[in-house]
Amino acid sequence: MESDEMKPSGGLPKSDMTTAARARLPRPVREQQMLDAATEIFGRHGYHGASMDQIASEVGISKPMLYAYFDSKEGLYSACIERAAGDVSAAVTNSFNPEYTPEKALWSGLVAFFEFVRDHPSKWQLVRNQTTSDGEGFQQILRMTHEDLREVIAELARISSKSTPGDPFADDELRTAVAYAMLGSAMAMANRWLDTDCKTTPTTFSTQLMNFFWLGFNDMAEGEIWSPDTTDAVSGAASDAK
Repeated sequence: MESDEMKPSGGLPKSDMTTAARARLPRPVREQQMLDAATEIFGRHGYHGASMDQIASEVGISKPMLYAYFDSKEGLYSACIERAAGDVSAAVTNSFNPEYTPEKALWSGLVAFFEFVRDHPSKWQLVRNQTTSDGEGFQQILRMTHEDLREVIAELARISSKSTPGDPFADDELRTAVAYAMLGSAMAMANRWLDTDCKTTPTTFSTQLMNFFWLGFNDMAEGEIWSPDTTDAVSGAASDAK
């Protein structure tokens, strides 16, 4: 005879009730659970090092159910990248306030980016270039992701532009160059951060990049532009100082 502990009043053993409860989860909730687990496992082990068995076990479902939602391992991996990419873009976008000065807009965006990397390292592992070296489909998603991030940076720069003649945020071509330079630098620093497990804070990284970029941007906005034509004068000044 089964005890009340093993067979609750509803008539199903507890293990069966747990399975039934899982089956009743709404599809969007179940899908997010799968993506959460897959992102962590792909982030830790990479695409080739992770298995659908691991992911299904982590969620507490059968592997066929995982395939029923995403068709294939490639489909699941692509969904994880796309969600991670949207999340990092949203983190930077949501940091912006139209009342901010260009300086504050740049600062808040950098802090938001590095805080995202700190708080969601597995998601960033999927977004970074080195996640997978093969698979054209994955590479296409990554290229689109990086382009989206550059567009976010360029648009926030446009909105916060001071519109002075030398302002790099006021010119389409310069904004594009700024977006490439800033995203490349921030990504490289974020990758180094994860690869070396260093203890640098998001605020410190953001301060470093502000010193690299903002001092130059501010001078440009005030009309100070460097050009190769000034190199002779710089060389002459250096010689005179010897």
